[in-house]
Amino acid sequence: MNNLLLSNVDKIRSYFNSKSNIVRCGMTLISLFSFSCKKNHSAEISQASTSQMSKSEVSKSEGFSFPRTFQFGMATAPAHAEDNLHDVWLDFAKKGKIAAFTNTPNPEQRLLFWSRPEIELNAVQKLGVSSIRLGLDWGRLVSEKCAKSDAECEVLEPTALANYIKILQLAKDRKLQIFLGLFHHSMPVWALSAGGFSNADIARKFVLFVKSITPHVASLVDDYIVFNEASAFVFMTHMQGLWPGGKAGGIPSLLKIGPFEGKGSKAFSNIKKAYKESYQIIHKLDTQLAHSGSWSSAPARVGVAHITLEGKDLSPQKLSISAAMESFPYLLVDDIVSELDFLGINFYGYEYFTPIGALAFKPDREYSDSGRAITPKGLKNTLVTFHKRYNQTEKFQALRNKKVLPLFVTENGIADESDTLRPSYIIEHLAAINAALKENVPVKGYFLWTLSDNWEWLDGYCPKFGLMQVDRTKLSLPESRIPRASFSLFQKIATSHSISHEMRAKAWNKVALSFVKKRTFCRGEDQKSSLDLPRTGIYNKVDWRFDNTAADE
Repeated sequence: MNNLLLSNVDKIRSYFNSKSNIVRCGMTLISLFSFSCKKNHSAEISQASTSQMSKSEVSKSEGFSFPRTFQFGMATAPAHAEDNLHDVWLDFAKKGKIAAFTNTPNPEQRLLFWSRPEIELNAVQKLGVSSIRLGLDWGRLVSEKCAKSDAECEVLEPTALANYIKILQLAKDRKLQIFLGLFHHSMPVWALSAGGFSNADIARKFVLFVKSITPHVASLVDDYIVFNEASAFVFMTHMQGLWPGGKAGGIPSLLKIGPFEGKGSKAFSNIKKAYKESYQIIHKLDTQLAHSGSWSSAPARVGVAHITLEGKDLSPQKLSISAAMESFPYLLVDDIVSELDFLGINFYGYEYFTPIGALAFKPDREYSDSGRAITPKGLKNTLVTFHKRYNQTEKFQALRNKKVLPLFVTENGIADESDTLRPSYIIEHLAAINAALKENVPVKGYFLWTLSDNWEWLDGYCPKFGLMQVDRTKLSLPESRIPRASFSLFQKIATSHSISHEMRAKAWNKVALSFVKKRTFCRGEDQKSSLDLPRTGIYNKVDWRFDNTAADE
């Protein structure tokens, strides 16, 4: 977001607040994602060897390093990894709503993280990262009896609880700092039938779950991520109707007009309220247990993971939804900023929009296999603008009692089956973080999504985000995980906290040598449709590196 937009967000907010509730719906919508505006350029890349690079090419492959206190980690979640899990996503798949599922070997077993967690955890340990982001499935721990009785909402299924504690202990045994997620897009089946978070009673029952689970896991958890991408959950479920239990309500789902309130608006309000209550509960219980002598570590931090995308409205008029999306990136965080110990940023890339908010494809960009444009500069821009808003603006510093809001990149990764783009993608996004650190942005860590190819929501098993490919015919064996070249690259980065000139140049040269060669996509040409089998495309001849001054100005 440019400085003009940033400085005028509050003025525009006040203007809209003075208008009708119909106008205000745009403000609710754009709290779903964070966006910045950019011009469009492309740059051709020489395929010369690194020894023949020009001065400008050398500057785009300089090495850099991170403080030893900077945390490198891996990210996963129950719906992506756990077997023996009867969740709403499995029901959705059985109804034929998930692509690349029935044509995939053993799809219901996911990554066997429930029955064989040591396979993944051993690989995480081998990587040499200091942290892991994983989660608990609410529906696995709390039975359908909770729907009718609050008392049952605080009764945790003993076998499931014991296994989760075992998994957390296995992670601690491997010297991993644990970021524990409590809700990651997977609603219990019994809660979905009652309306999910659009029902205030379900949100209240989630808080009871938080209250009941915290004492059992507090001694093993370093940090809590209460909600992952809450705004995306509302958008995909209630506005677009694409996720389990959702109905395409469009903009009306986000409206509140007199006695009428759309389900999306209700869900968003209930989630914010549930977060604030969960924050207080976790801190109270965690602090009490720490002070009781149960363990000697400091009380855990509590925050959220917030989805952020860079986007640009392609219409010359900057119309409607797209213009709103570009103008209001912070409303979710604004409402909970006083109850954040840290803010997680999930960043994958760039999105282009038509005047009605639909995704559009730009031929002068490079894309991941899952259809997202690659823009490392966007990550730096996002980190800097969030920092300026919450750490350098008087209003929000007052709300935070002048406490600095630390930032983590809680998800960043790329669908890239051939592993052609991933090495440079990782390095260039870390270059973006390094640049932000040089501007005194308090970025404390980076979590890569993800370790092994897994189930990716509506796209099923088509997109390959993993540092390791997976032979799904022998999931229970360690040899089913086959490291890609990017595995050893990230291992070197995580253990050394540095990236050399040679590493950076080699990774980009791999990209440059692939220009105009064939590759795969897991999204249709409309950039939206999920595919059972990938389609064929080509690698675009575009320089998307962070230090390319000709791109994204």
